[in-house]
Amino acid sequence: MNIQFNRILFLWIILSGCVIQTCTAQKVVQLETRGKIRTQKFFMGEELSVMLDSEDFWRHTRVLDIDLDEQTIEFEYGSAHINEIGAIKTPAQRARGKNWRNKLLLSSAGFLIYAPLEIIYQDDPNWPLIAGGLGLGVVGVILKPIFDQFSKHNLGKRKRLRLLDLSLPDEPYRP
Repeated sequence: MNIQFNRILFLWIILSGCVIQTCTAQKVVQLETRGKIRTQKFFMGEELSVMLDSEDFWRHTRVLDIDLDEQTIEFEYGSAHINEIGAIKTPAQRARGKNWRNKLLLSSAGFLIYAPLEIIYQDDPNWPLIAGGLGLGVVGVILKPIFDQFSKHNLGKRKRLRLLDLSLPDEPYRP
């Protein structure tokens, strides 16, 4: 049993060393906000929605490569300089409006399903209950485009993008 444990430990050390060697180089797109310490990092392979300054529509794409020398990001549709990007949406921001709409429509459906059952068991309908259910549904439908429009990172004076290389430095040569 002790020999088997030693073999497993040896294999674990060898494999973790190999993984550390391959994970040393990482290029990152970092979103910074002036006056705040917290930043948001986007790694290669992550999905983003990007709106360029010269366009008025969103491109839903993945970050394929980051060129630090030319300060460009290569997406699935092509490459863009970081100064050409006007706004960014993360997948969580893209889904925010849909999530709110679905939650409000679900609670509205609960109210509206309960209202006919109450009419069956009682003679007079509960109009405030029906109005509340319809009101929740209408609010959900109205809030989705509002959240979709304002849920984004506008780049400009307050927010900016930086391209960083987080790789470990090479060890100096020591004879």
